[in-house]
Amino acid sequence: MRVPKRLAPLIEEGLIDEVVRPLSSGKEAEVFIVWASGHLRAAKVYKDANTRSFKNRADYLDGRKTRGSRDSRAMARGGSFARQAEEESWQTAEVTALGRLKAAGVRVPEPRGFMDGVLLMDLVLTLEGEPAPRLADCDFTHDEAQVLYGELIHEVQLMLCAGIVHSDLSEYNILLAPYGPVIIDLPQMVDAAASGQARKLLIRDVSNIRDFCGKFAPEVLRTRYAEEMWYLYEKATLTPSTVLTGEWRDSTRVANVDNVRHAIADAERMRRPTPGRTSGGPGGGPRGGPGGAPKGPPPRQAKSDPRLDQSGLETNFDERRPPRNDGPRPPHPDGPRPPRNDGPRPPRNDGPRPPRNDGPRPPHPDGPRPPRNDGPRPPHPDGPRPPRNDGPRPPHPDGPRPPRSDGPRPPRNDGPRPPHPDGPRPPRTDGPRPPRNDGPRPPRNDGPRGRGPGGGR
Repeated sequence: MRVPKRLAPLIEEGLIDEVVRPLSSGKEAEVFIVWASGHLRAAKVYKDANTRSFKNRADYLDGRKTRGSRDSRAMARGGSFARQAEEESWQTAEVTALGRLKAAGVRVPEPRGFMDGVLLMDLVLTLEGEPAPRLADCDFTHDEAQVLYGELIHEVQLMLCAGIVHSDLSEYNILLAPYGPVIIDLPQMVDAAASGQARKLLIRDVSNIRDFCGKFAPEVLRTRYAEEMWYLYEKATLTPSTVLTGEWRDSTRVANVDNVRHAIADAERMRRPTPGRTSGGPGGGPRGGPGGAPKGPPPRQAKSDPRLDQSGLETNFDERRPPRNDGPRPPHPDGPRPPRNDGPRPPRNDGPRPPRNDGPRPPHPDGPRPPRNDGPRPPHPDGPRPPRNDGPRPPHPDGPRPPRSDGPRPPRNDGPRPPHPDGPRPPRTDGPRPPRNDGPRPPRNDGPRGRGPGGGR
């Protein structure tokens, strides 16, 4: 086929041997199948900024870092250099993200090189050697959709642990490889810690894959993994091995609007210049010109935000708020704060408690316990206990004793019984035992014999 103009420099440099055919064309790039170093690879050619159809691009550029402060200042001012720096940041973001995600264990294509706005990476193939299909082009059974949903949630969890949110994840940006789903198209990714839109974009990503899998397994539509993942990420407790429940309940706490209004007012006060302050110089002019004549155009005066004046906030910011010295805070008129009703606290994910390593217990400071030397027990003052003559034992009110549920009693392994300290038992001197005259023993009617879990009834 005819070599595209953007791929010609890579052929001249020897990075590509042959262009096979086009694979796909999206809203931000075109993908070609090429031969490189004896392997089929994918060459992604990014479109120019004026031909792309990506909407709400400012949400994805929020918090994105540039090469240096010069590029940052240029992007803030605008202009041709700013558009060039922004375009370069947009194209190189996917190369950086693929490297970070591959190191974190996320299923993404392996990047092989980047040159002149062309990304060369591995081509995801099926077992037959054909390009892997998108999830949108596949059908799944109920069980397959459940397994697929769990794998995708785990991939999103790994991405968030690496500090990246895809921001455009859907069934059209996921390929179905023989070893599982593979995530592609990452130029619009955002940094989870730096972007103010990260939580919103994460919830949208998870909602997209949840809605797709919910077509085949409707029970997954009730899960809310995005909110749970973001809560654990903000608490710095989200790890790749964290077990997610998919359950989440929104908080019902009311925001303190007054504190927000005061914070806005304080920020506006700090932004406004102090009246009467000038930068002194020869002649006393505001810019140090001779005789007080300023050099260059006059400085622009900071304009007050009209929204603050319409909202009724206090606009006199010349005096600072004095420190509070009204003593301890009195109790709230509505009583103590009610218990939280935003659901149970998520399980701890810091692993099992480590074993104690403080060694064996040290000996008692008073030495071992001495043996008892109070001699044999004296006889009871009321004499020996008389025989029981209350007849047979009545049945237990709870019925017969249940059989033991802890298995048979283990054999004793403490060895032979040691001899008695008083020597062998002397022979009986009261003659042979008289025969029993209470008649034959009645049969037992308390059911089969057994013991409960605690050894008793």
